[in-house]
Amino acid sequence: MTTSNVPKKSNDSFRDKDKPTQVRLSNIIAAKAVADAVRTSLGPRGMDKMIETGKKEVVVSNDGATILKNMSVMHPAARMLVDLSAAQDVEAGDGTTSVVVIAGSLLAAAEKLLNKGIHPTQIAEGFQHAAIEAVKALEDISIPISLDQRESLLKSASTSLNSKIVSQYSATLSPIAVDSVLQVTDLDTDNNVDISDIRIVKKLGGTIEDTQLISGLLLNQNVVTSAGGPSRIEKAKIGLIQFQLSPPKPDMENQIVVNDYRQMDRILKEERNYLLNLVKKIKKAGCNVLLIQKSILRDAVNTLSLHFLSKLKIMVIKDIERDEIEHICKSTGCKPIADIESFSEDKLGYADLIEEYESNGSRIVQISGIKTTSRTASVLVRGANNLILDEAERSLHDALCVIRCLVKKRALIPGGGAPEIHIARHLMDKAKTQKGFQGICFHAFAEALEIIPTTLAENSGLNPIAIVTELRNMHAEGHLHSGINVRKGRISDILKENVVQPLLVSTSSIELATETVRMLLKIDDINKGIGEGIIRQLAKQYKGDQKFLIYLTSRSKDLGKATLEKIRAELGSKYPNSEVDYHQLDVTKQSSIDKLAEYLKAKHGNQCIDILVNNAGFASKDPRVGYEIAKTTLDINYYGVKNATLALLPLMKEHGRILALSSSLGKLEILSPELQKKYSDPKLSVEGLDNLVAGFANSTKDGTYSKLGYPDSSYETGGPGSIYGVSKVTVTALIKVLARDYKSDPRGLFFAAICPGWVRTNMGSDKATSSIDEGVQTPVYLALSNDGQVTSNSGEFWSQKAISAW
Repeated sequence: MTTSNVPKKSNDSFRDKDKPTQVRLSNIIAAKAVADAVRTSLGPRGMDKMIETGKKEVVVSNDGATILKNMSVMHPAARMLVDLSAAQDVEAGDGTTSVVVIAGSLLAAAEKLLNKGIHPTQIAEGFQHAAIEAVKALEDISIPISLDQRESLLKSASTSLNSKIVSQYSATLSPIAVDSVLQVTDLDTDNNVDISDIRIVKKLGGTIEDTQLISGLLLNQNVVTSAGGPSRIEKAKIGLIQFQLSPPKPDMENQIVVNDYRQMDRILKEERNYLLNLVKKIKKAGCNVLLIQKSILRDAVNTLSLHFLSKLKIMVIKDIERDEIEHICKSTGCKPIADIESFSEDKLGYADLIEEYESNGSRIVQISGIKTTSRTASVLVRGANNLILDEAERSLHDALCVIRCLVKKRALIPGGGAPEIHIARHLMDKAKTQKGFQGICFHAFAEALEIIPTTLAENSGLNPIAIVTELRNMHAEGHLHSGINVRKGRISDILKENVVQPLLVSTSSIELATETVRMLLKIDDINKGIGEGIIRQLAKQYKGDQKFLIYLTSRSKDLGKATLEKIRAELGSKYPNSEVDYHQLDVTKQSSIDKLAEYLKAKHGNQCIDILVNNAGFASKDPRVGYEIAKTTLDINYYGVKNATLALLPLMKEHGRILALSSSLGKLEILSPELQKKYSDPKLSVEGLDNLVAGFANSTKDGTYSKLGYPDSSYETGGPGSIYGVSKVTVTALIKVLARDYKSDPRGLFFAAICPGWVRTNMGSDKATSSIDEGVQTPVYLALSNDGQVTSNSGEFWSQKAISAW
């Protein structure tokens, strides 16, 4: 969402630039609130959270990723910490609480540095170098292991489980986690594990102690025995079908009137013969166990089909979920069959025995003696109620991921806060050798990491100051394995207490937390103004008789949907022909753009867009011109607009309109005369424009951009506007190039670049001269105007509802 950025005339220090400081402070406060919410759940003595989800379901857990996933978090900066926990869960599977707590502590440290007047970019760079040193320090104290060291693997799994609700059952779950991962792993060649190869089946009844690793495959579904079919089959030949064993139905709703019994008898006879032929073909292929995929359209199998299958001694298991099919096929060797004509013996899987038996009040279907060589495993989890079962599954998943971490990076480190204290001491020593702000950032980073042992002590009811001080002293004396023994309430040699964790969990936590903090520090504006205003006014000013559907898009799904609900509530029923809907879009990712294009084409047809408004934008207020800022700005303001436009152009209707928001700072006058000729060259192509943009971006690496004819970097003469202005020059140039390229297109497309003015949005500040409603007048006018004189001027630069000099 784009707006002009007027530079300040004064050369104030960084701390006096109020707007960016307020935005950063808001982001830091929101993110720290999330970290504080989960901090009390850290460690073996951490508290559990009870959460009521939006579906009114109750979740009890102390797993960081689970807690945050089910929390209602609206602030975009706070959402970044939720995403951070999810990223840690994907990368390591454990440490999902620690990574958020570390990020919160780093943000608190960054806030103190900002208040001292240190520039956020310097803090971000200092933290990045500190994180690199921290990872090196962890590797120095790591203990290499081999996957045949079963005791070391068990200790790691046990440490992960000790912080869970099910910690008293770690002696049961740890061996299961280790054995199941080793069962699906080739120890000599694999450097990763696909956790989806390990199937976890939950069954009510018994206790967690009854959980076991099963030889073969377990199914969630039960055998259908209502028609007298078998519940045990030896020498099983397994078929998995994705079609229905029920009478065919027409694609459209129809009513058939039967007015005598002979017609009814004929219909029933045809139905009977149809189903009998299907069942005979299945039997002819040698199948004696039939798995049927769940159908949402109609019954996957009806009573008559079950009767025929029972007579032919074929076991039936129905309602197989779509996401289970890949695992079942991999485990049994069968192949999914889409229609009866494809049903043949070569599609079947083989096993020595399939049986359904009862255990602790639950019916369990087990396939054993499978002939395929595929590496899969099944774990049967037992528990007294669903809350316990769900938490046991989550805890077992974390333990599995811990062992996977050891497959990926075969090294252990001590737990109990020992690694964080070691890193803190290492960084404080390093800080003494660093120059300038780097040393201050190293020291702040080191202090921030001590949040882990501090929190472990607090959650265990210990004196955090005394414990952390003693821990520092022990490490200073060379006892690098000293950590907090929460069971005994004192400092111990944590290796002797068997408290260890994979190296990858800790390195991943530090790297991901640091990267998230660096991203938050570089955000100096949250813009959500002019795009919302355009949508609101389009809906209100549309006067047509047909339905007018407007799609709101945003990178943040939560923010986008919240905006959607706000607009819908305001429009109410006053504008019956206008409708607003939402689709997520990140213009910096081609995959996201393609996903939107595919969605629109599938839902609305090949040529379905009347108006395309490109208003995604970014403006940094950092007074320095550097490559990272240039890359971020150009990725959104130029490449995002270009890629989205080119992807959606094929979907434009006849007389479709493509509008892109530019800026008053994006006029040719900011460039040298030589560059003005290049950007306004009537022979300029999209590829040529790409080359100009790439040349500018590269010149920001070595500071030669002004020599090439681009604006100066000083804050008074352009500052961030130099990058922002260049990005908007390229947007206007792009519109002019596309207008020429599509001039002969039979659809008669209209292109326009628009200056909305200096608008009072988050990006434009409260001092801007135009309100949002005033800023959206020109784009809304060009989108809805019926004036032929307007649309005949394609490729122009517009301001105040009129063509303006570029």
